Amino acid sequence: MFAAGSVGPLWLYAMSRAFLIQFFIGFALLALSTVAVIAGFATKERPLGFHVVALNWVIVAATWVVTYLAMYVAPPLFSGASA
Repeated sequence: MFAAGSVGPLWLYAMSRAFLIQFFIGFALLALSTVAVIAGFATKERPLGFHVVALNWVIVAATWVVTYLAMYVAPPLFSGASA
């Protein structure tokens, strides 16, 4: 599926960078929700937990959809090979 020599350390770097971006965004969302609880913005009457988790999953899904498209769909399309 991939041209010889096209998969290498740069792809591994891109995958690890995608993972680290997701990890740090998730950590930042956790920190923000903790600050919201401490500051009184999030209470039992106004919980923000679902919104934070939903936002995190949107970020994770978008990152992996872009990764899938860039690694598996785009190379055959741009190389002229039929799938």
